[in-house]
Amino acid sequence: MLEQHRAIVNCLKTSRGHLDGVLKMLDVPEPDYVELLKQLEAVQGALHHLSNELFELHMQACLECSRQGNVDKASADLSEALKYR
Repeated sequence: MLEQHRAIVNCLKTSRGHLDGVLKMLDVPEPDYVELLKQLEAVQGALHHLSNELFELHMQACLECSRQGNVDKASADLSEALKYR
């Protein structure tokens, strides 16, 4: 699990780097809007991928919780997570 958390942190740091780049691009009087859109698309794609990864990890945790006999908790946790999908 620790390796997965490192991958999540790396993805967030990469996205933050892209956003920092977008902010810098907006400091000029006439920014390249096409390049801004490309960078924003990259950030959105990375965050979407990250969201999928986190959801998968959460589902695995819910399944494990269910296997341990905590079916109600697993069901409630999964239902809560599905609100954000």
